[in-house]
Amino acid sequence: MAVRMPISTGGPVQAVKPLPGGLDGTPITIAVGSNISTAAAAGTALYIIANVNCHVRFDGSAATTNEPILPAYTPMVFSVNVGDKVSVIRETGDGLLYVHDVEEL
Repeated sequence: MAVRMPISTGGPVQAVKPLPGGLDGTPITIAVGSNISTAAAAGTALYIIANVNCHVRFDGSAATTNEPILPAYTPMVFSVNVGDKVSVIRETGDGLLYVHDVEEL
């Protein structure tokens, strides 16, 4: 479930800031097999961007290609539960997923 996203056509923009002590942007490798973050969400929102098309999941279970797709270079903010872990699997090529705990301003 996505939170309001920035819209380049002048629509609403959700302002967020990093949440100290949580997921800090250390990249998660995106590969053929599902990779799960070792750190858990400290807050209730995650800012995510990947450099390749990938599929993400937020409950700590292994991601599959049936999960919603996250297009490459498309930053998104997702609503999560405290303690959730991110898992990711590639669409077509290996890459990196950057995940940051954030909170609304």
